[in-house]
Amino acid sequence: MLEGPDLAGKTTLAKELKKMLRGSEIIHRGPPVSPDPFVEYLRPLEEMYYAGEWPILDRWHWGESIYGPVLRGESILDQVQHQYIEMACMRYGVSRILLCPPFTTLMERFDQRGDDLVKREQMIKIADAYQHVAIDPRFSVHRFEERSTPWTRRELSFTVAQAVGYRGRANLLYDWPSYVGPTRPEVLFIGEKPAETHRGNFKTAFVPYRGTSGHHLLRCLDFVDFRSLCADRWKSFGLVNAYDGCEDFTTLWRFLGEPIVVALGRAAHEAIHRFDVPHGRAPHPQFARRFYNKKVESYGRALIAAANLEDVSKWKG
Repeated sequence: MLEGPDLAGKTTLAKELKKMLRGSEIIHRGPPVSPDPFVEYLRPLEEMYYAGEWPILDRWHWGESIYGPVLRGESILDQVQHQYIEMACMRYGVSRILLCPPFTTLMERFDQRGDDLVKREQMIKIADAYQHVAIDPRFSVHRFEERSTPWTRRELSFTVAQAVGYRGRANLLYDWPSYVGPTRPEVLFIGEKPAETHRGNFKTAFVPYRGTSGHHLLRCLDFVDFRSLCADRWKSFGLVNAYDGCEDFTTLWRFLGEPIVVALGRAAHEAIHRFDVPHGRAPHPQFARRFYNKKVESYGRALIAAANLEDVSKWKG
């Protein structure tokens, strides 16, 4: 995935990478075609992964989160949904590359070439937003610095090798389609199974459409700033369904590096209890959303307690 503002050199790099990554195709994302953020950004990742394709994504969800508010006043992705697409990128082995030239260089190019899409004051906002992405520790990116000469074959080879490594490890998750998150999470939240009316019929767990248990779960974790609050121990987390066609949960658990496990709801607890894996317990987010919707901080802290292997399954707000 290549990201960065207009005139940063993404298309040039995409063409160079395509020469080295045989069988790859360049897929460009401009303004979203669908109002459904998961049809737009999740489904293609899922389909390309299971089809064994190697796309070069010329801008993806970061672009929508940055360009949308500047050009249309809003993005089709809220903060929780953006985070989920980021987790899906990890799960499907998408290596993220950020091209972010110095601000002065970018504006010199803009003044020389102009742009059909954005005005100068908009370009300033866009460039500034990408600079914030570059320094944000929540984003796992490989950054290409500005240069006056073409990228060397060594640099391009390293980039391809990194992409192959990301994808190779993600391919080992093929038998657990509901898993979403990094291949080495420090906390693993276990749900039950997708609702039969689950919109989009996506394979991954807890797809956070607004008003769903997945959105509530991620909103509560974000509200208590789960990652930074527990930065000394937990830098990342993953989500999976207990009923995933997996006969031995311990296989997945060990592959993910034996993370701390949190069972969300009674069914999840019963599904993994027989594997003798230590785990904390918390109510399912559907229960919290339906009966204690406004208790966002309280439920978030209950999840933190469960990640300390406590049993807070009797939590009621």
